[in-house]
Amino acid sequence: MRTFITVLATAAASAVVYDVNAQSLENGKKLLSYERYSSAHTTLEPLAASSPEANYYFGLVQLGEGKVDAAKATFAKFPKDFYNQAGTARVLFTEGKGDDAMKILNEIVDGAKKKDWEKYKVAADAITYSKTATQVDQAVAWYRIAKEKKNDNAQLLIAMGDALMRQNTGASNGEATQVFDEAIKLGGANSLAYSRKGLLWLNARQYKEALENYSLAKDADKENPMPYGDLAEVYYRSGKYELAKQNIEEYLKLSDKTVQDQLRYGNILYLTQNYKEASQKYQELINKGEGEKTPTLYRGLAYAQYQDNNYVDALASFNKYRGLVKDAKEFTYEDDLYYAYVNNAMASQDTANKAKYAAVAEEYYVKALEKNTEEDKTALYRKIADGYKETKNWTKVSDWYTKLVTAYPEASPLDYFNSGYYAYFAKDFAKAKTRLEAFNAKYPQETIGYFWLARTAAAQDSEAKLGTAVEPFKTWLSKPSKEGDTRKKEDEIFAYVYLSLYYYNSNDGKTAVDYAKKTLALDANNETANQIIKYFKAKGIN
Repeated sequence: MRTFITVLATAAASAVVYDVNAQSLENGKKLLSYERYSSAHTTLEPLAASSPEANYYFGLVQLGEGKVDAAKATFAKFPKDFYNQAGTARVLFTEGKGDDAMKILNEIVDGAKKKDWEKYKVAADAITYSKTATQVDQAVAWYRIAKEKKNDNAQLLIAMGDALMRQNTGASNGEATQVFDEAIKLGGANSLAYSRKGLLWLNARQYKEALENYSLAKDADKENPMPYGDLAEVYYRSGKYELAKQNIEEYLKLSDKTVQDQLRYGNILYLTQNYKEASQKYQELINKGEGEKTPTLYRGLAYAQYQDNNYVDALASFNKYRGLVKDAKEFTYEDDLYYAYVNNAMASQDTANKAKYAAVAEEYYVKALEKNTEEDKTALYRKIADGYKETKNWTKVSDWYTKLVTAYPEASPLDYFNSGYYAYFAKDFAKAKTRLEAFNAKYPQETIGYFWLARTAAAQDSEAKLGTAVEPFKTWLSKPSKEGDTRKKEDEIFAYVYLSLYYYNSNDGKTAVDYAKKTLALDANNETANQIIKYFKAKGIN
């Protein structure tokens, strides 16, 4: 009897262990799906030795942590298990061996039996969640087969929706919405499903719908940090910076507070213009020794210091970042752009080394332009011009707007105007005249070009004796204003004062007085106009 009881007790204990392990595995999978890698690591590592499936998910955690070699070794522990084979394929994608990865995945699905849906899913997952994998169409096809065999699995539907989002067409995004809705009806993973719908709307810049779905994701599982992180981005993009900050703080509370979690927190602080707080967060992590392992901390710090006008520190942080990154290909065009910004700022601050910094700035502006892969680079040209605006280098501002309109003849009217406008402030009046005349010829309905062409002529005739600006000002004054557009009073005053002075210098009293009176109608205390009227009144001219 004692033996029988012992056997029963042992069996019961085994069942309890099995249930606990099963629960732990499901919890670990959930933590992984929430990108809580540290917690998932702690949960799954003890299960990995005895469970091929747990071992697979533990390997995925290691990939999420950036530990590619460790993940490779983990998957190798169960070489005949299709889950771990798919894990090895993910490693191969990471290593740039896509053909080898696809060979493994094709072997997995070729070995699937009639009702075997998981092999199709796990193979498709390897493509969907590997950033360098390009065979997304194949992943979608495999998900469709898996769905035919198993149409009541929410995780399968969410993965299929993720692959459809990677296809990123109107049709695929529409279908992704449908499969996420199907997953929500099934239940069990609603926080993830609503989060994915929120991401769809966020990518479509439909912020109201994104907010609604992220709110539902929060309500579906209070332990999921992801909706808060995404909500922070929604609020940032819609200009609601305080709400963005509040949500990223909630995200950090629920996350594992890994370096990547805190880096994301710092990045939102930066994006919401909390530059000092962002700098403090980046510096805090660097002081803990994380900078060498995560060079992007120095990148974030450099950006924040630049925005906070700490140019010397920003340059030091940038140089540290650039020294830690071994492959120059990792530098984005934004990195080159901001490195140029910092050097440009230093050129205006450190006059002794101005030429050196200016040369570096121009070099990296050009590099940023070359590295940018967008078909339309007009926005980048403007950002480069903006960098020179910050340091009041009007010659360079004009030069870059000129380059813009040369490269993109269909650029905006403002781009053409700025090409000449900033040449005026650079006192390159010959260029200003040429560029403004080109602007007026291309956009004759835009009266502002005629005014600044006249101002350019007036700048070359500061004593109003040559009359070079007479006809340009008269042309501008004769132009009818566009609907809803009114001339600035100070611009009209400037024109009338110049004309009255010119006719005063030409001893044409009547015309000089006429323009002086027009000046006084706008500025009764204008000293120049009053003196001209007084002078000619003494001569009997009113």
